[in-house]
Amino acid sequence: MTLLKKRLKIDKIVIENSVANLPLTAKILKTFEDLPIEFVEAITLSKIGYRPGELIVAQRRGKSIKNCPGTPVYQCCDYYVLNLGIGCFFNCHYCFLHHYMNSPLMIFVNLSELIADVREFCSRRPKRIFRVGSGEFVDSLGLDEIVDFNSILVPELSRIPNLLFEIKTKSKRVDHLLKLDHRGRVVISWSLNPQEIIDEDEPETDSLIDRIKAAARCQEAGYRVGLHFDPMIYYSGWEAGYSEVVDMVFSNLRADRISWISLGALRFNAALKPIIKKKFPGSKLILGELIPGLDKKLRYFLPIRRRMFAVAVKRIRFHTKDVPVYLCMEDAALAADVGASRLSQGDY
Repeated sequence: MTLLKKRLKIDKIVIENSVANLPLTAKILKTFEDLPIEFVEAITLSKIGYRPGELIVAQRRGKSIKNCPGTPVYQCCDYYVLNLGIGCFFNCHYCFLHHYMNSPLMIFVNLSELIADVREFCSRRPKRIFRVGSGEFVDSLGLDEIVDFNSILVPELSRIPNLLFEIKTKSKRVDHLLKLDHRGRVVISWSLNPQEIIDEDEPETDSLIDRIKAAARCQEAGYRVGLHFDPMIYYSGWEAGYSEVVDMVFSNLRADRISWISLGALRFNAALKPIIKKKFPGSKLILGELIPGLDKKLRYFLPIRRRMFAVAVKRIRFHTKDVPVYLCMEDAALAADVGASRLSQGDY
């Protein structure tokens, strides 16, 4: 546990009074039993400010499920997110959390209420299949090292007949998932990049081959898996690098157990650029030719994105004609141009 605390840089636990007696709170306290504890009333991040080293244990208030933050000017895959907390210790250099959230690590432990919210949300349209993931503000497996969310979520959410629950991660730690009853309604997905990009801009994450091997173990346990080449990064040798990743995927995974593959090029809010420069002065991410897109985010020029997507799609189609491949945050015309498509309910 010492290594976990060192990696998370936690030196204090702050607990909202409203969740002080919940079972998951007790588990967190047992995990970090030697750390000081402070009990407080309802937490508002704007009021408490940024206090490094704190783990905040809180109640999720308001809407538990929301639409993926897409934009009308780019094609969206009709994805929904379930927020379980805020913060990620993987610390990828391009992550929007560096700009979007200037807060301590926060975990929402009123899990029974969140599960009830998902059931109610899906029951409104019982004939529609909803794809809901938990990896927007956290890595979907990252928090399991503190409190094992997915050992509860997988058996419970998989009971909802019109829900497909996606666990999105950069982690290799899947042992606790392998014996869970997922009923074929849980997809475990990995974000993938060439190892040189992982070394450069995702250095605190698990290696490419470890992620792929973890995906193979999940397939053996009956799960379907998803793959997200996102963000694709333009660098010297990118074509060989991404082609090699695709080849590694299909050398280790069964294509008929892959639910989807998404492709998305590097993009970020302009305000993140100086933050990357300050926090990661050796990063080459901000040295590329990036211009504001229709959503005002900095992006590679369209011809670069088109070339990257076309190369990836062609290599994927060399291995399989059947796995759905779609673009994230791009328009339909570009998707059609490179041979990708819109992900629809028929694909999952």
